[in-house]
This record gives sequence, structure tokens and C-alpha cells, in this order.
Amino acid sequence: STDPSSNETSVCQNVSVPAGFKDIPSSDQDVWSFVAAAGNFMYVLYRNFNSDSENKGTNKCVMVQKVRYNESGEKKFANYTKWYNGTTNESYARRSFYAVVNLDGTEGAAKNVLVARHQVGESLTKEYCYPFAYTDAKCAVVLMNHWNEAAKLQCGEETSNQAGASDKTTAKSGEQRPCGTACELWVRHENLNETSLSENCTKYYEQFCGNSKIVLYDKPTCD
Repeated sequence: STDPSSNETSVCQNVSVPAGFKDIPSSDQDVWSFVAAAGNFMYVLYRNFNSDSENKGTNKCVMVQKVRYNESGEKKFANYTKWYNGTTNESYARRSFYAVVNLDGTEGAAKNVLVARHQVGESLTKEYCYPFAYTDAKCAVVLMNHWNEAAKLQCGEETSNQAGASDKTTAKSGEQRPCGTACELWVRHENLNETSLSENCTKYYEQFCGNSKIVLYDKPTCD
């Protein structure tokens, strides 16, 4: 099958996570409680890095749409990752296949890492790992090591621009600063208003991601 099974061995079971990640109860990191929640849309509300090569933040409206289809009379769902490029004024989409796994060294039954592969032409990409630092099924703080270099670049630029300013999330000596860990705040469509976010989503985002919030959802553009 091209859709990875939860029973397969995955590189994402050994993905690196920041200090403190494994201290959070796995019941508060249940990937499927968020991904499989009611509704057909989940959005990236904000992140701490830019995903375009020029670091200008041209990619907006990043979201996943769940699309129902029939196969041999059975109703199934396909997930499509979509985004909008503000420079080219073009929208993009690709089908995504998900699995969920437990991060090695964490306790509890809930699976806390989303494994994703994306369809490009007739092929599937490698596995991409998305550890959930926290979720309450309405919002989720999601880490993504494959964008850490972009986060470090953004972190360095912001540090230069704010020289002398205090940062309450500054790491201890010898530790990576939180803003050097790439992550995003995901929300279900019904919770796009930031004021509806739980206090824990905001708290854990700042703990693991720092204070930078590059907003990707703009209602007039994305709806």
C-alpha cells in the first residue's frame, strides 16, 4: 500500500525532540485526536520560520483538506495539503498519506508523532516527521525538524533586529534556543480565531518554538 500503516517501523519513532517534550503526558500529545477530529479542514495558524527559499514568507494559507470519496462502494477520505504563493498568486495541492507512531522513550498508549508522505507525480516522498508537543484536539503545537535550518535562520535575523531585548524563552547555556526549533501552531477550521486557543497551546508554543509568530492564515486571502 502507498499509505503507510501505523504498524510499520518508521524513522519517525526516533526523531529528535527538544528537552521537556517527553515530560508532557502522552494523553496531551494524541495526534489522532486532532487529525481525526470533526470537520474537513485544519490550518497552520502561524509558525516560526519561512518555507520559501528567499525567506520572505511568500507561502500562505497552508492547510489540509479532507476529501471524501468512494472506493468499491466504501466511503473513504483522502487528505490534500494545500498552500498559496503570494508572489506567483498561484495555489498548490498534493495528496498526503498519514500514519501515527509512538516516539521511542515516551509512555502511554496515545501515539504522538504524525508520519506523512506526499504524492509527487506517481511517487511518494520520504517520511516527514511531525511530533505533537501538545494538542487538545482543537489546536496543536507541532514540531518539524526538516525545517530547523529555516527556523535557525529566522531566529538569527530576529535576534540581530532585537539586539539587547530580553527573551523570556532564551535557552540555558549550551542549549538550543527555542526559536531554533521549527514548529507550527495548527488549528481546526472552527478555531481559527486566535482568541479561542487554549492557554496550553500558547504556553507550549512559546516553550518549544519561542516568541516568533509568522501568521499564515489571513481570512480575506485564504477563504
